[in-house]
Amino acid sequence: MYKVAKIIGIVAVVVSTAALLWFMFWVRTDRARIGPAGPLILYFIWIPTLIFVVTSIILLLKDKSSTNEISQIILIVISVISLAFSLILFSSVGAEDRQRQRIEERNRQWFEENTRTTADRQYEYRLSLVGVLTDNPHAHVSVHNVAIGERFAISIDLQMEEFTEERMTSLPPGRLLMEMTPTDVEHIYIFTTTPYLKEEIEVFEINMETRTSRRIE
Repeated sequence: MYKVAKIIGIVAVVVSTAALLWFMFWVRTDRARIGPAGPLILYFIWIPTLIFVVTSIILLLKDKSSTNEISQIILIVISVISLAFSLILFSSVGAEDRQRQRIEERNRQWFEENTRTTADRQYEYRLSLVGVLTDNPHAHVSVHNVAIGERFAISIDLQMEEFTEERMTSLPPGRLLMEMTPTDVEHIYIFTTTPYLKEEIEVFEINMETRTSRRIE
């Protein structure tokens, strides 16, 4: 029993210490990788884990003669909890990034599957939202010139405030999110969002020749 408890305790101390240092390293260098849950994890996971590590070390430093069965059970229990908390510390780093990447990849595929063709059959187009859950989101229209097979992107100044995580995970399937229609002027198209994409309707003039856009108020 004593040897088993000691082995478990040593493993827990090593793993937990690594988890504590790993989490604190990212807190000090790149808090964005911790996400908004960082303070809660710090207070309710990191600090208790530190206390458990210190307690485990104290119990491990006792010799066999001064360690009774209750102390050994306490050491095992603390070690198990420390290992569980360590797993949370390790997995919390980058968790928000992974969630963001999953959402953006899913929506990228969704928009690709909803590629549309202009009424004059000249262009295929789709909307691309990039970094919508970051501090630097932007949007562009991905265009395919059907006649010559050329592909290019035109940036648009789309207001991104409505594109929250909840919104990005609930875009309605099979709905018309945007439309690009030709005008009487060659190379000029009108790009319009719909309420299915965002509540505020936005309209842009797209110049296929210069590959630029301007907002129409």
